[in-house]
Amino acid sequence: MGVELLGCGGVLIGVLVGLLIGAVILRLAVSFANRIIGPVKPPDTFGQWDDWDSDEPAPKARTHPDRVIPEPGFATGMLTTFLTGIVDVCCYGFVVFIKYSVFDDLGGPDEWVPFALIFFCLPASYLALTALLTSLLPTTLRRAALVAFLNYAATLVIALIAGVAVLLAWSAVGP
Repeated sequence: MGVELLGCGGVLIGVLVGLLIGAVILRLAVSFANRIIGPVKPPDTFGQWDDWDSDEPAPKARTHPDRVIPEPGFATGMLTTFLTGIVDVCCYGFVVFIKYSVFDDLGGPDEWVPFALIFFCLPASYLALTALLTSLLPTTLRRAALVAFLNYAATLVIALIAGVAVLLAWSAVGP
């Protein structure tokens, strides 16, 4: 009984740490996108009437006017990472179902097939992340696509660095 509970707790902690890392990478991608895009140009207010003389409150000023895309908080980043992960799992399950139900009789070794099938899910994951960023952050579709691209590029770089570190440690210690 205690071992199963410990295993569930370990999985839950692993998922939460993974979501936190995904949120940090998403914030990193938004920061890079803001540096690429540059500061917001102020709108031309010449000739416009001051409409805030009435009883309505004036619109709030942005906290960081130099950022085109607002950086998501950790909760928003974790939610975006979680929802993108759900899309990834559903897409991967669909691709694996198609592979084993339709193309199972092709033969050949199956060691690298699950890893190769992940690449078929990347377009759906990219589109889902772009749509989520467009809806969760007040930004345009083009800017959200840039953030999604930078998010996947940063994830790839971090995964390569971690993979090389594990490979070097494994080769130094031995199997």
